[in-house]
Amino acid sequence: MKVNLKLWALLLISHFVLAIVPSFIVENKLTAYVPYHSVFAPLEMFNSLGVPVYGQVTEGMFMAPITILGWCLVVTLWLIIHYGFAIVLSHLTRRSSKEF
Repeated sequence: MKVNLKLWALLLISHFVLAIVPSFIVENKLTAYVPYHSVFAPLEMFNSLGVPVYGQVTEGMFMAPITILGWCLVVTLWLIIHYGFAIVLSHLTRRSSKEF
């Protein structure tokens, strides 16, 4: 397996662990920070571009539901961001082929 893919998988797993696991241990504002901003920061960005990422609000709802397109965009964005970080990290840690 290439180093890029290993780093990519490690970054994805660490993002998932930081977003999900702390809320099972203790629930407070800090444990809600990562999952909240991991989802709603990209959604607000796409919403400002006019992409329909929120569904219709009906009476009695606390907030608008996220559409399938919204979830797909959030997941795709984080996959791309983590893959970019993996490429940069593997490039920075790669040994030089030139020996001095």
